[in-house]
Amino acid sequence: RDADGNEHVIATTQMQSTDCRRAFPCWDEPDFKAVFAVTLVVDQDLIAVSNGREAERIVRDDGTAVITFDETMIMSSYLVAFVVGPLEATDWVDVDGIPVRIVHVPGKAGLTEFGLDVAAFGLRWFQDYYGIPYPSDKVDLVALPDFAAGAMENLGCITFRESLLLADPQTATQSERQVIADVVAHELAHMWFGDLVTMRWFDDVWMKEVFAALMASKIVRPSFPDVNHELRFLLANYPSAYAVDRTPGANPIRQPLGNLKDAGSLYGSIIYRKAPIVLRHLEAL
Repeated sequence: RDADGNEHVIATTQMQSTDCRRAFPCWDEPDFKAVFAVTLVVDQDLIAVSNGREAERIVRDDGTAVITFDETMIMSSYLVAFVVGPLEATDWVDVDGIPVRIVHVPGKAGLTEFGLDVAAFGLRWFQDYYGIPYPSDKVDLVALPDFAAGAMENLGCITFRESLLLADPQTATQSERQVIADVVAHELAHMWFGDLVTMRWFDDVWMKEVFAALMASKIVRPSFPDVNHELRFLLANYPSAYAVDRTPGANPIRQPLGNLKDAGSLYGSIIYRKAPIVLRHLEAL
């Protein structure tokens, strides 16, 4: 709803784990990678975003626009994304040749500066750390007012809940900024570990999530030099991981998956809280 209480509709995808098959016929498993070419037909006054850059827009007499996007790299189907709606976008920020922007609902441009700064810093940091160029041609960070996931690492079209991307420069607390920095860094880390390199099957989903969590904790440090990041890491992960891990029904970090219908059950505190602590211990050896 806008400031006047009028309701607007935004269409957005969330393909992970196996919902891409609901959009178009495909081998909807992570090991079956392909190049995806997306064309959307939308009302001409709406913004449409997908994984690649907008390559062509043809306005038709019926008031619609046919928008063709650049082809993606070879990637898993769960990373395909498109968002359509009455949206606005910031100007592109050039990050060493890679354009980055935030797409948002009208009236919230003033809340985008911090998220853009984190994304620009993270994009440079990860390319240097991995020694591998960013594997796409642009980065759209899309702030959605109604989104089931917290955020999703769609290649070049990363989707977020608004509260995990937008920040009021006048009132946002340090804690709120740190959460945004964590989430933006986590999703950017996935562009390499998860998108470029992908698990063969969802029973190794822990691997991409734990590396993204660890990488995010690394790049957030320069943004908040006065914070004890080791202590913050432990406090953020240890209590909830221990509370779950000590119960009789606790799962191992790597869980076997026989039925794709159960893929969503793999995401939880064991992966997001315990696994990063284990990886941090291994890194310190």
